[in-house]
Amino acid sequence: MNGVYWRPQKASQKTLVLISLAAIMAWAVVHGSHLLGKAEHNAHKLQAASRAAEAFQAIRQARLQRGDTIDQVLDPTGSGLLGEAMTQVTSRPAELVDKQTTINPNFAAAVVEMLLAAGVEPGDTIAVGWTGSMPALNIALCGAIESLHLHPIAVASVTSSQYGANRPDFLWLDMERHLYEQHLISFHSQAASVGGIADRGLGMSTEALALVATGIHRSGLPTIGDKSRAESIEQRMRIYSTAAGTSPIRAYVNVGGGVVSTGGNEAKRHYLPGLNRTVPAAAMATDSIMARFAGRGIPVIHLGHARALAKRYGFPVAPT
Repeated sequence: MNGVYWRPQKASQKTLVLISLAAIMAWAVVHGSHLLGKAEHNAHKLQAASRAAEAFQAIRQARLQRGDTIDQVLDPTGSGLLGEAMTQVTSRPAELVDKQTTINPNFAAAVVEMLLAAGVEPGDTIAVGWTGSMPALNIALCGAIESLHLHPIAVASVTSSQYGANRPDFLWLDMERHLYEQHLISFHSQAASVGGIADRGLGMSTEALALVATGIHRSGLPTIGDKSRAESIEQRMRIYSTAAGTSPIRAYVNVGGGVVSTGGNEAKRHYLPGLNRTVPAAAMATDSIMARFAGRGIPVIHLGHARALAKRYGFPVAPT
């Protein structure tokens, strides 16, 4: 039986040298490609964080030029990106430490990493849903979008939880427009809803709803979601589909806790902070924008739970 085993023929010294050189060259190509890819990703991360830092400064300067006072107790970094404990357009309570933790432009680099891990490539189209609750994370996402030259389709909910963009005369849509006019972002939201309970600000005063409506009017955007939560979901999905055209949407990014986007408190706790390639059935049980995209097999990125994200990426909690 020993005769049936294959034995290599004796190779010449020249052949062995050539094989060795070929192996070394192959290793160098593979290793070099890996380093090149890593360097390219790091360049995108640096660009994203730098753009976010510029945008942070632009918002701070805008507030100072408006004559606003930045509360150094609430906002120890002096960013100008933290709002007040309570205003007429404040939708719900929030933890101050979470909002303080978002004031870090390096979140933009983390978002780049999430998008790349989701399979998004430079030049791709993504869908975005954001609120006024975490303007710093909105800006971090903007930095990532600009660094990767993505084509975002964004829909905003105007109201904000505590300590967010909750000044009636300087809402997230006002910040967004300022950054667009300063050429720090190349896009803006395509439509806006009131936000809050049922995405219609249920329980808010008539005066508060009027202030939100004025804010949307200032932006020049169409108002959606004024009929029902279900209609708001349908309207948003139509906006994403129409704006994308023939381009596939590669990821959906949610910032904050908008009820139409996340499905509300009960549903959103089933989504992991950051990238969700798949989601549990419990999350899919509640209709939402996140559930709609997840049901199509499209990765969902949930930018909420700021402290959990900060700990994952080694960022400080409530930086001073």
